[in-house]
Amino acid sequence: LKVLGSRTMCARLEDAVFDDDAAKSMSLTALTSGQTVQVGDYRVTAWKTVHMETEDSLIYLISGNGKQYLHAVDSAELTEEVYDCLQRQHIHLDGVSLDCTFGLLEEEYYGHMNFRQNRKVRKRLEEIGVADERTRFFLMHISHFAGNTHEELEKAASQYGFEVAYDGMCVSL
Repeated sequence: LKVLGSRTMCARLEDAVFDDDAAKSMSLTALTSGQTVQVGDYRVTAWKTVHMETEDSLIYLISGNGKQYLHAVDSAELTEEVYDCLQRQHIHLDGVSLDCTFGLLEEEYYGHMNFRQNRKVRKRLEEIGVADERTRFFLMHISHFAGNTHEELEKAASQYGFEVAYDGMCVSL
């Protein structure tokens, strides 16, 4: 198992794995913001995001097979650095997963997004020309803290062209 993540995540995973056989079966690679690595047929680029003040958190652009996927989960809204890099590299995103921890709540919380913020991020990605009507947007990292059901979030999300993820969901871009 090849695991990529921030220094904090790699250190925490090393501390959590007590079984020697499990540890031997894993390869941990700590990435820093802006770093790109090749993993098989895929290129993975990490960018810094805001999640917790006590850790270095990353989101990822995964490129391969002619597709581009942005995985921005456990994250606040994208930073200007991310928007700039995507635009400067003339990326066209085929898929985007966004954190939706706080669902339909209007309040904003540090390190996560709600549905209003998801719409704001989508609009900005479209404005800078890296996403369009062909881009699929997924809401993930959904929490009970929001107080809405999956069906309620799906109803609201579908009006704006978002798909709400669920356990076991498989997607082809």
